Amino acid sequence: VNAPLTLDDLRRMDGEPVWVVVLDFSAEWRILECVDTRSQEKTVLFRDGSHEPLTEYGKEWLAYRHKPKEQIE
Repeated sequence: VNAPLTLDDLRRMDGEPVWVVVLDFSAEWRILECVDTRSQEKTVLFRDGSHEPLTEYGKEWLAYRHKPKEQIE
């Protein structure tokens, strides 16, 4: 089963690739840099310089350890 990663999973995956789905927008592999909970914005940072708001995880975006089958072309 390829369920979305939990926030605890994300916190342990620094430097690892994750399949990021921004709902109704995009889906792509990104390398997780870190989960920044110290800043006021609380974001998940990726090595490509992109970031996603931690507060929107599960609402606007999700991350997976593997590409979901329905996403495979």
